[in-house]
Order: sequence, then C-alpha cells, then structure tokens
Amino acid sequence: MQTKIQKLGDRFGLLLPKELLDACGIGEEATVIVQNRTLIVAARDWRPRQGWDEALKTAAGSLADEGEDEETLAHWTSLPEVKASVEANSANTPEAVLHEEPKPYGNSRSQGGA
Repeated sequence: MQTKIQKLGDRFGLLLPKELLDACGIGEEATVIVQNRTLIVAARDWRPRQGWDEALKTAAGSLADEGEDEETLAHWTSLPEVKASVEANSANTPEAVLHEEPKPYGNSRSQGGA
C-alpha cells in the first residue's frame, strides 16, 4: 500500500485507513520501531517475538506426540563419532599460517606473461 506523509505543523503524519489499523489491532497509540531504515508500526502492547515461547512449546509437544523426537535422536546417535584429528596439528593455527612463506602462484617453470 502506498500512502503520503503529510506535514502537520512541525511534525509529519502518516495517514492510514481505519480498516488497516483495526486489522493490526492498533488503537489511538502504537509502538513504532526503526529497524534497518524501516519503520515498523504495531499495536501498543506488541513486542518482537511475542508469542514465540508458546508456539515453540506447542510445536515441541506435537513432535513428541508424533514420536519424531525419538526417531531423530536415534538417527543422530547412530552416526559415527568424529575423532579430533585437527586439534594437535599446530601447522593449521592462524599464527603458523601468518608466519608461512607465500607459495608461488601458477606454474613455476613458465616465466612469460599472459
């Protein structure tokens, strides 16, 4: 929806249809948030991530009811263990890489240009 921003004295007003405000639950007061150069206008009691806790609990409960959690756990426990082979290799540390001599690029036998 496109709308105009109108100057009202030393302020500006954004005129929105009543139906739009009613659909969002916005009365005479609203919460306004600036995020990434975008205005977010919401009902006064709205909070980011509002209702997520309840939705996650409901989703976790439905997964447990379907037995998917046990199936997923069985899958992950059946995977082979990964051995920590890199931990003792000191040549891969950032300090070691910073002190390395640069390797020549391309074929070292050719001396000509492109």
